[in-house]
Amino acid sequence: MKKFLTILGAIFLGLILIIAIFFFKTSIDTSQYEKTAIPYIQKVVPELSKWNTNLAKEYFVPAATKDTKKFELVFNYLSKLGKLQSMQKPKFISYHTNTSLDSGKNSIFLAYRVDAKYEKGDANITIILQPQEKSYKVYRFNVSSMALMK
Repeated sequence: MKKFLTILGAIFLGLILIIAIFFFKTSIDTSQYEKTAIPYIQKVVPELSKWNTNLAKEYFVPAATKDTKKFELVFNYLSKLGKLQSMQKPKFISYHTNTSLDSGKNSIFLAYRVDAKYEKGDANITIILQPQEKSYKVYRFNVSSMALMK
């Protein structure tokens, strides 16, 4: 019984160590983006909140704007919120990487949450960024607001 408990304790300790290493590595990976991603989001959200698709396209990855009609429909729908009044500091949600099977290239994605006030009501924005060489591009821009239900 003592040997069994020793083995079980070692397995438990190993799992805790693996989890700690994972969280440590993730915090190091995300901290390098923290200084540049938040100012970028603080610049981009007001620009996207103008609801001008021509202006917005320059901030998105090309794949997000490929279907121009759908992109315009989404921005037209979101424009029901009105003008951006204020926004809170973006809060980090997650960091993940994705490896393309075709090219073998790693893509990094950073997700942030922003609480914002618009003319017609409050909104929760989830913005996913993809780091580029010297800046970022918006991979996803999701807005959740009860004001959109009207």
